[in-house]
Amino acid sequence: MHIIAIEYEPSTKRGGQERSYFDILTGLQKKGHTVTLAYVIKGDLVEQYNKHGIKVIQIPTINIYNKLCLKEWISFFKSIFRIKKVKGSTIYINQIMDLPLAAVVKKLKGVKKLVCHLRLPPLSGDLSKEKNQISLLLPGVDQFIVANQNMFEAHTQMGIPKGKTTIIPNGFDFSMTYSQKIINTDKLKLAYIGRIDQTKGILELINALPAIINKKPNTLLTIAGSPMNVDHQSYYDQCKELAKKLGISESVKFVGYQACPIDFLRMHDITIFPSLWNEPFGRVLVESVIAGTPVLAHNIGSTLEILNHKKEYIFDNFSEIPTKIDKLIKNEFDLTELYSYQKSKYSISTILNKIEATLSN
Repeated sequence: MHIIAIEYEPSTKRGGQERSYFDILTGLQKKGHTVTLAYVIKGDLVEQYNKHGIKVIQIPTINIYNKLCLKEWISFFKSIFRIKKVKGSTIYINQIMDLPLAAVVKKLKGVKKLVCHLRLPPLSGDLSKEKNQISLLLPGVDQFIVANQNMFEAHTQMGIPKGKTTIIPNGFDFSMTYSQKIINTDKLKLAYIGRIDQTKGILELINALPAIINKKPNTLLTIAGSPMNVDHQSYYDQCKELAKKLGISESVKFVGYQACPIDFLRMHDITIFPSLWNEPFGRVLVESVIAGTPVLAHNIGSTLEILNHKKEYIFDNFSEIPTKIDKLIKNEFDLTELYSYQKSKYSISTILNKIEATLSN
């Protein structure tokens, strides 16, 4: 199978969406398929793709945002021309916003199949009623992939055809040696790792920290992640300012981007996942368990399913976090059962087989 993949910026700094795409594409390459990745902005994963034998080509654009701009049309046609020269039987894209380029290339090249992985919650508006470039090109997609039932219902309610949509979770490497850590109650180390964005609930987590410190005075919250744009930077500054305002600056540490999430999480006692939006799939919820570090997650989106409905790892309100932390410590938590559940459901080898079947059938 010759696969043409399209990604705006292959970078680990952009989050789990790009990491998951990388795991799948490199996995398919190892299974003997030929993968070519077309990208717009060069990120740190481009070199890694090369090392795994994946051909990469840079293109000017993926989409047309201003239909009256001649320069954008020229860039779009240049992208089509460059991809058109690539041998491919299947086009596999990682988000619906990449559909315009993918659908046109499919038509011009006569590619057999176009698969769209829906990594994010639905766009605003019902695609079955909207008249825009995405909705008009939607029939060109042969198969959609979502991570769970929650995302299946969200997307199909907004116009994605049910008959063309299949559920395949994200995949993870469980080959490393698993060992459960012991919580240091004298100096509790909490961790957040992820995108710096207001939908991620970092401000709310910092607001909840004084109550945690009241119970565990030596608590340190480490926030890992780097702003990717002006809005992210503004939010990042708000988080720092809030910690200062609450008088807990010494208890909140901002460490920027961390290339190896599992190694980072291993150094902490508890991972906090405070997301506020309809999470399609929180990678940290699995990465923390692989690291042997218990996680406390806001009950939203797919978090309950990923944590096997274990209520001890879930909070509905941020005010519950101090009590939940106490219970985790006192009950001497055992992650073994949760680890086994996640390994059986989210192993990358199992997921790759499902992706492979979806791309080829």
